[in-house]
Amino acid sequence: MILLIILLSLGLFVLICVECVNLFELGLPPKDSDILEMLEKYSGEYELDRKWNDKFRLCRNSSKSMAPLIHQTGYSVIFPHYIADVGLVPIWYKSTKVIEQLFKDKKVKSKYKITTREKLGL
Repeated sequence: MILLIILLSLGLFVLICVECVNLFELGLPPKDSDILEMLEKYSGEYELDRKWNDKFRLCRNSSKSMAPLIHQTGYSVIFPHYIADVGLVPIWYKSTKVIEQLFKDKKVKSKYKITTREKLGL
């Protein structure tokens, strides 16, 4: 029982450390209303790209676009997305659902269709 409490405490400590490092490295979250306004303005200007760590990001589809890059974070539980040079997007923001839907829509229309056979390396 004591071992379980120690393991849970250690896990919680590691989770807090990872989230704090993400906050210090990538920046504090902007206002949810600002993110929603940005997504409304630029949602059609994104295309999907895969990063080196098999996470996805939404890139500009033209060099003239002013849309900021949106990345999926690697190890964060509380902050699933990062807007380049702006900050993290927490899971409780309404814009998180909009970003996840945007990722989902772009994956369906992209070349990155992941099937069970591909996961098996076939």
